[in-house]
Amino acid sequence: MNSEVEELKRRLEAMESKQYQMLEALRSIARHTERAAKSAELMANWDYDGLPRARSTA
Repeated sequence: MNSEVEELKRRLEAMESKQYQMLEALRSIARHTERAAKSAELMANWDYDGLPRARSTA
C-alpha cells in the first residue's frame, strides 16, 4: 500500500513538472507571436507609407 502511494506521488510530481514545461512553452509562443504581429504591422505600414522623406542633416 505504501509503495503504491509513493508511486502515485512520483507520477504526480512528474505530471506537474511536464505541466510547468508546457506552460513555459506556451508563454514563449505567446511572446514570439506578439513580436511577429508587431513586426508584421510595421512591415505593412512600411509598404503602405514607403520610405520617409530625406532629412537635412545640415
